[in-house]
Amino acid sequence: FDEMRERGIESDIYVYTSLITWHCRKGNIKRAFLLFDELTEKGLSPSSHTYGALIDGVCKVGEMGAAEILMNEMQSRGVNITQVVFNTLINGYCRKGMIDEALVIYDVMEKKGFEADVYTFNTIASCLNRMKRYDDAKQWLFRMMEGGVRLNTVCYTSLIDVYCKEGNVEEAKRLFVEMSKKGAQPNA
Repeated sequence: FDEMRERGIESDIYVYTSLITWHCRKGNIKRAFLLFDELTEKGLSPSSHTYGALIDGVCKVGEMGAAEILMNEMQSRGVNITQVVFNTLINGYCRKGMIDEALVIYDVMEKKGFEADVYTFNTIASCLNRMKRYDDAKQWLFRMMEGGVRLNTVCYTSLIDVYCKEGNVEEAKRLFVEMSKKGAQPNA
């Protein structure tokens, strides 16, 4: 990047987004924001991918307030909020045990016309499971199945875990057999 600058080569939004993504993955959020500020100063318009990288970065360090600010900024600039961004926010809140906030984002996502995918459902159900809200966790997974979303290994494992914690070993065994028949490989 610095070499490109020295040679007088202008960076475009793709270069900036790649660098922001890299810095966020490394946990260097300050540097990512400096690059974000730099790209806007150059008159470049951040894309949904640019914002998504920043939102992912701040969620991973637990800065959910910053994530909400970025999402609001996306909206005010007319940048489309994608399913990935919604799932990232939901996951960020769930990782912090902030299920009510995650469910607010879920509601916003639905109102915007997005349908929850297997990742959305499993993230919420896993959070509820960790919070010992077993009935709620099961309801989310049942809701997923009723909506036609196919269970994957992670979902089966979450549901089996809930049944085991409730002491319902028979239902856990039944699901384990069903999981194997449907081609999902047990991972625990």
